[in-house]
Amino acid sequence: MMVLAISYSAFSQDKLVLDDRTGLLTSEVEALLSADLSPKGITYTTVVDFKERCAYYFSVLSLVNNDVLLTVKDCNDKILGVKNLGNLILTRQPAEKSFLLSYNFSEIMADPGKYSPAGSQTVTEAGKTGSGSDEESTFEISDHRTRYFFAPSAYILKEGELYYNTVYFLLHDIQYGLSDNFSVGLGTSVIGLPIYLTPKVSFPVGEHSAFALGDMFIFGTYGTEALGNLVYGSFSTGGPDGNTTIGAGYLATNESDLTAQTSSLVVNLNGMARASDRFFLMTENYVFGINTRRYAYLDSYNAATDTWSYLSEEYVQRQFLWYGIAGIRIISKNQDFVSWQIGITYVINFPGKVPVQYASWQTSFQEGINAIAFPAVSYTRKFGKKY
Repeated sequence: MMVLAISYSAFSQDKLVLDDRTGLLTSEVEALLSADLSPKGITYTTVVDFKERCAYYFSVLSLVNNDVLLTVKDCNDKILGVKNLGNLILTRQPAEKSFLLSYNFSEIMADPGKYSPAGSQTVTEAGKTGSGSDEESTFEISDHRTRYFFAPSAYILKEGELYYNTVYFLLHDIQYGLSDNFSVGLGTSVIGLPIYLTPKVSFPVGEHSAFALGDMFIFGTYGTEALGNLVYGSFSTGGPDGNTTIGAGYLATNESDLTAQTSSLVVNLNGMARASDRFFLMTENYVFGINTRRYAYLDSYNAATDTWSYLSEEYVQRQFLWYGIAGIRIISKNQDFVSWQIGITYVINFPGKVPVQYASWQTSFQEGINAIAFPAVSYTRKFGKKY
């Protein structure tokens, strides 16, 4: 993918964004295309500043019936021109590809509307056109496909992209694409604890799937000496309009005031589906075990001495937790790089048995499955969007 900038005195926009979904553009073609477009006032770049969204035209190269379709839209997703470039362009030499792309860009931009399909239409992810009103728009859900409420998908940010997320405006984190296959993140709360680091490497698997390996190192969870680490692998499939992610990892924690040393398999299952143009249904779920410090208490009375004795002992209880969030993602109507996530968080606790020696003692935790639920709200914004 790449971004092209164009300048024409007749239009307020001066940049053109090209989303290549065909594999037509190689680094050699890009270099030649940049040279071909430069005399026409077009500058090549790779990042879009969406604070100036309407300074851009948005273009897509897609495959429809084995032909390369070039579609150019304005910042409101109104189609300005559609041209079928045929399929021979895919086998041309780099210089010929560059010339054909440059020529067709120039034709569409020189006379917007001349090559537009009849009526107002939108372009889908597959590159096909469909009827719609001028108010309708097709948002690039790929802006937010790297994350659900909190859990990452196997998809990754492109080089130079920055993604900000906050939960309740109390927990904040950023993720940055160091390359098209590697990102790194950092997060913390408003009090500075906990702090977590999240490197991730991702590999595409086919057109709409990806596999990722990552790590989440946490420290200061319940105090400055508490440490935790989650190494995981995940697989996402389904594409940008809706996808599912399944993952598994290994969680390890050290001993702290609330937790004993823990090692546990963590299973993660997430999903997202488009409900309408700007609304998406989402779910995020984790199942894992943790060792928790508990205390048992025993009061006894000695009638012979008329005295009470008090005993307190510590033990470790294994718990299995199902943590999940279910709700919706709302994409901003005017800024598709902004979204809100609203849902319900639920935690279901499956505690292990209290050790038999403490069966008659009072304990700090009662047996039996219990659950709590509370609202979840998060806000996300993407910076430096790359096509």
